[in-house]
Amino acid sequence: MPAPPRPPIPPGFAKLELAGIHLNHAWKNIAYFGVAGTGISSGDLNTVAGTINTAWGTRFVASLSDQCSLTSVKLVYIPTAGDERVGISTVAKVGTRVGGYVDNASSCYLINWNVNKYYRGGHPRWYLPGVETADITNGSVVASAMRTQIATAANGFLNDCNALTSGGISSMTLGTLSWVHNKAWRNPPIHFPFVTASVAATIGTQRRRIHS
Repeated sequence: MPAPPRPPIPPGFAKLELAGIHLNHAWKNIAYFGVAGTGISSGDLNTVAGTINTAWGTRFVASLSDQCSLTSVKLVYIPTAGDERVGISTVAKVGTRVGGYVDNASSCYLINWNVNKYYRGGHPRWYLPGVETADITNGSVVASAMRTQIATAANGFLNDCNALTSGGISSMTLGTLSWVHNKAWRNPPIHFPFVTASVAATIGTQRRRIHS
């Protein structure tokens, strides 16, 4: 990565933070919305954050261990340079599977987000905790049926997010920001919308979560 500081989020975009707890350790997934509209308020963003929270629960909890929960959805929207609006929802969503869970806070289902751009390294992905032992063979292989189930959930969640409107918000497009090109910061970064989601054939790990 280039030397800090990283450029700021440009106007017209919002950072999405999905945060939760798994086996008493914190987890977080991040993405970025392109936002269209006028006069967007924190109230609009609170409404959208609540809708995202509900969508995440509808799509994902049936695939995850009851040891995993979403605890907050946060949006930080930049209307103009140097300003921000924040929306948040803190209604907990808890996994509903009560079978044997993988007793390792770092183990995750790995969601790969596909974008209409080819480049080396740094492709967007989410690490989704809450892995059940029934879905894993040979210590790391995710059952095909569960891969399909989580990919379906992720694509449904993407559609939910891309349909969001509220008050001054006329449309939102979920994706990622590309911050670096040729080992230098992009200023401003480029937004690549998510197109589809797929799930890796083996579990992923986030070792830093063990220390959180």
